Amino acid sequence: MYQTYPSVIRLQIHLPNRHQVQFRSTDVVNNILSSDRNSRTMLTEFFHCNETNHHQMYLYTDFPKHYTWNSNSRTWHKRRRRQKVIARMYSVHPSEGERFYLRMLLNHIRAPRSFEHLMTVGNITHPTFCSAAEHYGLLEQDNNLHNCMEDAREFQMPAALRTLFTTILLFCNPTNVRELWNANYASMTEDYVSSSSASDLYVLNKLLREIDNILQQHNKCITQFDLPKMSANFQNMTNFSILIEDELSLPVSNTYLISISSLNEGQSYIFHIITTAIQQGNGGMFFIDGPAGTGKTFLYKSILAHLRKDGHIVLATASSGIAATLLPGGNTAHLRFKIPVPIEAESYCNFSKLSALQQLLQHCSAILWDEAPMSHKYIFETVDRSNTRCSKQRLTFWWNCFTHGR
Repeated sequence: MYQTYPSVIRLQIHLPNRHQVQFRSTDVVNNILSSDRNSRTMLTEFFHCNETNHHQMYLYTDFPKHYTWNSNSRTWHKRRRRQKVIARMYSVHPSEGERFYLRMLLNHIRAPRSFEHLMTVGNITHPTFCSAAEHYGLLEQDNNLHNCMEDAREFQMPAALRTLFTTILLFCNPTNVRELWNANYASMTEDYVSSSSASDLYVLNKLLREIDNILQQHNKCITQFDLPKMSANFQNMTNFSILIEDELSLPVSNTYLISISSLNEGQSYIFHIITTAIQQGNGGMFFIDGPAGTGKTFLYKSILAHLRKDGHIVLATASSGIAATLLPGGNTAHLRFKIPVPIEAESYCNFSKLSALQQLLQHCSAILWDEAPMSHKYIFETVDRSNTRCSKQRLTFWWNCFTHGR
């Protein structure tokens, strides 16, 4: 259990000066930045070895077969004896952009001596790793994607073109996003009103905002792609993110509004306790338990309909996908809160203080979490810890109401 043969070595991959540095909370920042040891990584020392040994022609993944990594001195040393090892670079998703293309170049270019060397094709140093990979012939052309957009322009409205363009960004990994953008920009903005009060900059920002709203629904952001930057002033013009707008626009079923009067005594008691706590802003945490068939889901739907009718944002979530589909506007807890997999004792959810999800949580009146006992305690601790990091408030007081169900 404690030995693996052959041994597996994980190789770091990072952009120039973008590597992780470990330090103690008591360390002085200037000392951390000036430390020569902190500037050395597996990748930079791989470059250094190639610079000092010009006869070597190893790929990055082949290098550990001939050298060993000393984590104390953070240097590579030549192996004294043959030993079978397997080296693997960390996986990188295409949406990470330059880091993805850097990994691609390292898999094909032997004995690079620097980041600049990787970007040099012939005698020309390209500005990006993507451009270098393209000139090395490592990337496919986006002709099929251009043809797809060209065909769509013939019979689709601009709104559909914007959705198609965003779908391509999400699932097709285009090589040259900016070229695809430039070719279809005019068609995607045909239905935007252009007047003296609606300048070209406004039209550009409006298109970027709409694409970003669609990307947010898939846990992506427009800054992850090679697209024009949205003006900061325009970002502040919209108070609510698309996630908040989606929650506020959820349909409220009259069936469950009418059925409130048909709740039994136990259901009615729970209904009034929870709705009163939310409407008065008292907050609280409630646990609802009962055998199968006693009307828990029926009660949940009545609570959701009543609160949403009054304009409250209530996040309906569950520990499993099947349970989530039974709740109007329901999502699994992992999708809603971006909970990492696997989860550990000190994990954090994948959202920041300025993210759309954090905005949604700030405007949220209550959270209804079905099948709560099926979730590990680390999940609740992680959601609470992530929220505390962003809002400086504890979960049970920050959200007006937190309802668990089983």
